Amino acid sequence: MSAHALNDDERQALIDVIHELMPTNNGFDSTGMIDALKFLGALDDDQEEHAASVKSQIEAVLANRDEPIMVEAAAGLWSAQFDHPYDGAYCQVWNELPSDDRKVLLMMAAQDVDRNSMFSAPLLGEVASCGDPAAGHTIAPWTALPPKKEVMMQDAIRTFEMAHAALARLHFPLPDRSAEAVSPADHALLACGAIVYWLNRDDLSKAERRLNCAAPLATLARHEQGVAAAIIGEFSGAGHLFEESAQRLPGSEPVVTSFAPEFPDEIAAIYRAALEQPTRQTGYFEFFLADELMKKALAKLGQFGNAGDISLLRLWSVHPSYGHVAVQAIKKLEEAPQRQAASGI
Repeated sequence: MSAHALNDDERQALIDVIHELMPTNNGFDSTGMIDALKFLGALDDDQEEHAASVKSQIEAVLANRDEPIMVEAAAGLWSAQFDHPYDGAYCQVWNELPSDDRKVLLMMAAQDVDRNSMFSAPLLGEVASCGDPAAGHTIAPWTALPPKKEVMMQDAIRTFEMAHAALARLHFPLPDRSAEAVSPADHALLACGAIVYWLNRDDLSKAERRLNCAAPLATLARHEQGVAAAIIGEFSGAGHLFEESAQRLPGSEPVVTSFAPEFPDEIAAIYRAALEQPTRQTGYFEFFLADELMKKALAKLGQFGNAGDISLLRLWSVHPSYGHVAVQAIKKLEEAPQRQAASGI
């Protein structure tokens, strides 16, 4: 039933029931109930009052911007737009800020390097959208290797990827972090970041961009290390929030969020090697699902491989868990010539 179908008494009765059921631990259990209260309009009046409080908080942060503690406060004000019962009040106040105050607040928030936040990638996108090359100094620390014991792995990768794309669009030099890499997986992840960076340097010619990708591609081509396939796989499926944030980056070209279309042969070679040496494969993060990697490798080889890969895929077609993925990949490769002929390629 829609909330609009309820009369005032019914709506208030439902609001009262939800309030009685609200947990007291402020945990994830309350999220759905808070959303329900928002939908019923129970927070509308309080939200207007809370907007005044948000304005006061922001004024205090801006007035004391040189105090280190205000960096964390600014980050909290940013995240509250997405993860707070009165998120609408925070969004309203942020949107009404003068551009200079907004820029200062964004730069402060980005100095709080919280790699556990799913809102860090959008924050970096907002910082870079100001178009100020000086923002690169704030974004550069986010290009560091994320912790391997990461629970929110996709969020960590999206933030890492956004940092590299943002630096590129600001034409800010990419930090050399090779000395921080102590394992093949470290080097492979840094290589992926470098490729994202160079492909998004829209101030360079296409030829220069590809030339600068040669060294990181060579790192990923060390198939005997068995790390590239899993790490490249982390960069696929950016998600709506990331794609929307990437659109805010400066530049006249669409932001490159996947390098597979740019280097299909190299990507095919990496996934081919993974299927040839499945027991050697591992990833960057400690939590690693070999089955998911094999399924992805089969699908990607069907997408970027060639007819010569069909014999390898046939060996996998009898696998009890993901043989069906191999069959689909074979079908895709077999149909490729017909699709190319139909499109005039």
